[in-house]
Amino acid sequence: MSLVVEEKPICRSALGQILLECRGQGQPRFASSMEEAIDEISIAKPSVTLVDLFTANYDFQKLKQLVVHAKPGMVIVVDDRVTPAFASLAKWAGAAGYLTKDLDVEAFKHAITTAIDGGVNFPADPSKSSNAQTQPATRGLSARQLEVLGQLALGKSNQEIAEALEITTGTVKTHVHTVLTLIGARNRTHAALIAGRSHASSIVR
Repeated sequence: MSLVVEEKPICRSALGQILLECRGQGQPRFASSMEEAIDEISIAKPSVTLVDLFTANYDFQKLKQLVVHAKPGMVIVVDDRVTPAFASLAKWAGAAGYLTKDLDVEAFKHAITTAIDGGVNFPADPSKSSNAQTQPATRGLSARQLEVLGQLALGKSNQEIAEALEITTGTVKTHVHTVLTLIGARNRTHAALIAGRSHASSIVR
């Protein structure tokens, strides 16, 4: 049994149909929020759970909790497009893969099947490349710094970041300053652009 966590009905149906066509997956169940997803997992114990990052409100701590609840089943994250910082955080949270909606259907199904078979479903590790210029600016950031960068990419203020991550605004200011320095960003807007850059061959640590 599988589970789709997606708030938009049309996207929910599309992801459910794709799962139905994957080997060994029966009729999926659905949840429109992370809270509903945890309830569904506790009842049904799905072998595969697809989680839309927007539906998860880009809350990677909650995603990590969901991964723990889902075991021994796996959680695969779905994003609109490749965002290295978010892919890194999904990996940190314990997700089995990070897929994007700009894949065609066959590639998407293949990626899910690969994960079911125990394969890796994250963009390749650029740190293994001999060309340092291909390495992402986010490489080397801590999990918390990546979370802050992810919030910056969403255009959130320090107060909003503090509320989302349950830390003080003073701590947020410190993290923002450190992140800007580490990734070489001129300002918050530049940091958001760096976080949101899509690299077809680029991928996370």
